[in-house]
Parts: sequence; structure tokens; C-alpha cells
Amino acid sequence: MNPERPRVRLMQPEDAEELSAVRTREQEFLAPWEPVRPDGFTTVAGQADIIAASLRLHEAGQSFPLVILDDDGAIIGSMVLSGIIRGPFLSANLGYWVASSANGRGYATSAARATLALAFGELGLHRVQAATLPHNAASQRVLAKNGFERIGYAPRYLQIAGSGRTTCSSSASPTTTSESQPGAAVHPQPRGCGMDAEVDDDHARGRETRRRAGRRRRVRRERRAGRGGRPMGPGADASAQGLHEIGELAGSAGFQRDAERANTRTPELRTHDRWGHRVDEVDYDDAYHRVIRSAVGRGAHTGAWAEPGPGANVDRAAAFLLFAQVEPGHACPVSMTHAAVPVVQQAAPGLVDVWMPRLLSREYDPRLIGGPAKPSALVGMAMTEKQADPTCGPTRPAPSRPATTSRGDGGTA
Repeated sequence: MNPERPRVRLMQPEDAEELSAVRTREQEFLAPWEPVRPDGFTTVAGQADIIAASLRLHEAGQSFPLVILDDDGAIIGSMVLSGIIRGPFLSANLGYWVASSANGRGYATSAARATLALAFGELGLHRVQAATLPHNAASQRVLAKNGFERIGYAPRYLQIAGSGRTTCSSSASPTTTSESQPGAAVHPQPRGCGMDAEVDDDHARGRETRRRAGRRRRVRRERRAGRGGRPMGPGADASAQGLHEIGELAGSAGFQRDAERANTRTPELRTHDRWGHRVDEVDYDDAYHRVIRSAVGRGAHTGAWAEPGPGANVDRAAAFLLFAQVEPGHACPVSMTHAAVPVVQQAAPGLVDVWMPRLLSREYDPRLIGGPAKPSALVGMAMTEKQADPTCGPTRPAPSRPATTSRGDGGTA
């Protein structure tokens, strides 16, 4: 391997044919390490669709899809920074694959180094995380050589080869990466993450279960001893100080004034724009937008999903309640967004890549727009009636009769 030659470049539409050939050749080799791929995935058309979707996310600033090159400039794999989140997070996920013929020759290590330089340099990120199967020692060596440090295990985190698999989670920052560059000491991968030990999924799940049970026992002992229970976890500005600051904000005169305005200045339907075009848009008072921006900005919607950990759901719920007890109207989209995340996680990879960064974002954009221009999203519900109260709508429930079908207006067909 020539260390002077660039290892990665941005994926291009013209790469579809070459990627198709490599993916077809490596299909059996990669199958145990990847999700089940749909029919047509390895075809030229299938790869062209994936490249097009990846480049759309790249244009929106949510992904950076790269191809890995050998010494002759041929494609031997791909590496992607996905789920790029701005705001206070400035983080992304790293994923990659390398052809079997290039394994063990330093290509992945060199490509990861170049990708992290891009992440922490041009993109200005301060954290990149990666997930590997516990027994994937080769990938963990690549990560360790580039300064990744183990976070822990994530039980049933990814759908790999048709089943939910426990993964070993690691992360890197500009500090850890600079320490692992050539000439610096490489931090050894911690034991138990598959470097030299064979750790299967059942073992990892059992260990995590024992850890949780131990934490619960410690909490009970502390409460009985009157020491105030567990410390705050990492979700939703995860600390007692963070919740204290949210309480100060929600209890401030300005926030309470906005809460009152949001409920007294009702939304206005705007049926046409100034040129007479039909738009049917609803305008909300700025006070409502300020309220919901405060809640979203402090992770009251998806803080527990963005930063999972012990107590994360309790912290998010506490933040949510502090806001909702002052202004309950915005609690609907905030709580529904939290509830929607595990559903979206089960969607096709393309949908996950598009929507998950938006749901986890702490930015709030009140504009009624769609597509890549929208940096964040909240989840709401649509109703088929003009009013939320089903007793006030134009339809009426009616008991069904044999050999008939009830219609909404009470008639039969």
C-alpha cells in the first residue's frame, strides 16, 4: 500500500458500475456483517439509486459518502459519515466496508484516518461514533488505531444478517484522534470489546443485564440511606444543574408571558398568498414558536434517544414536564416526536438516514417548507375530521348489521 496516495474521495454517480461489480463479488463475504439487502441492491441501477440518495443527503449537510481506493485508484470499499448533527452535538456516525482482497493491508485504517481528518477539520465536528459486532476484531483494530475509545455495549442495537445484534460502541474526538496519529502511542482497545477475546451477543447481553441490576440495587440502597438516589443521566441536558436551568427558564416571566400569548392568540388560517394562489397555511403566534424552540433546544423531545444512557428517559421526562406544566399545547408534538423515534428506527435505511437526524436535531425551524432545506422535524398527527372531538364531527358511528357495511353518514351499502 502506498501511504502517500489518497485513500478516499467523494462518491460520484459514475461509480455505480464499479461499486456494483465489487458489491456483487463481495456479497457472500459481507453478508454476515451487514443488514439484509433488498433485491437489486448490487445491480448497477440499485447502486445508482443509493448513490443518488447519498448525494442528496450530502447536499443537505447530513452525510458525507466516500469511496475507498487502492493504490491504482480502483474502488475497494466505501466509508460514510452519516447522521451528521449540528448545533451542540456536532457529531456523526462512521460506517464502512472493504473488499475481502483488501482486508489486512491497512486500507481501512488509512481511509478512516483521512475521513476523521475531514470530520474534525472541514466539517468542524467534535465527535464521531462507530458500532461493531463484538467479535469483529479486525474493525475494532482499525478504530483503535484511529483513536476510538470504547463506550460500552448496545444490546440489540442493529439489524445485522436478519436479527437484532448487540454492538460494541466506540467514539473518537479530535483529542483522541491526534494522539493516535503515526508516531504517537496507540491506545489499546479495552478488553471485552473483541480485540483478542471472543465475546458473543448472549454474553454481552448478560453482562449488560447484570450491570443494570447492580445499578438498581445501588439506587435502592442509596434511597434507603437517604442519600438522594442516583445522579442524573446524560439525556435532556442531563444533570441536576441542567434541569435547574430549565426550571428557571420555564418559571421566568418572559416564558410565562409567551405561554399565555400562545393560548390567547389563536392560530390564523391563511387560505391564499398575496398573489391569490391557494396555500391553506396556518400562522401561529411567534410566542408559540419561542415556547417550542425552548423545549426542542433543550432536548425535551428526543434527548433520551440522541444521548442514551442510564437515566436518560427520566431526565428527558423531567425536562418535558417542566415545560409542559407551563404551556401544555406544545407538549403534543414534543411527546409524539419522542414516541416516534423507535418506529422510525425500524424503517428502511434510506428513511432512517433522512429522518433520524432531523428528529434528533435540537434546532427548531418554524418555516412551512419541505425537502433538504428543513434541518429538523417534529412528529404530529393528522385527523380526518374538522374537530378533534369525535362527537362534533359530521360522521356518526352506527352498529353494523348482517350483510351490510356501515358508511360514515349512518347509511348502508
